[in-house]
Amino acid sequence: LVTMRPPSEEAAYHPFENRLFDEALKYAACQPNTFVVLLPRTPKQRQRFEALNLPNLLMPNSVVDGPSLIYYSDLVIGGGGTMNREARVFGTPVYTMFKGMLGSVDTYLIQSGQMSRIETEADIPRIRLSKKPQTVFSSQSETGQLLIREIVDKILEVR
Repeated sequence: LVTMRPPSEEAAYHPFENRLFDEALKYAACQPNTFVVLLPRTPKQRQRFEALNLPNLLMPNSVVDGPSLIYYSDLVIGGGGTMNREARVFGTPVYTMFKGMLGSVDTYLIQSGQMSRIETEADIPRIRLSKKPQTVFSSQSETGQLLIREIVDKILEVR
């Protein structure tokens, strides 16, 4: 189960299209034994992705419980943003395709090997489509506390 969230194309921090995401979507949705849940940001994106007519692709028509979807996903591929960071917190492998200036938390997650970055089409085949190990996330666990502390430290570092 792969959850995918395209990049914003209208936000001030990312006001351009990222067709690399479309290629990654085609790659993931056409793999055997892979099911993609795509969460488009706008009706325009939904129309563009529907026109691709890809197998193994679902675009929900209503709001979904994002944190639960991320937790139960085997992989998250995002155009940047909160869902990518949530995936890391839940122990779900994550790839980012954000083309704008990376924030300090994302930079840290990439540098520490906790998030991977796809920058070119040549990087797409290295996306690892496999079942994730079963993990139970708890913010009360030692691992959960350590991760939360690391993320908060990175946020406060910017100040």
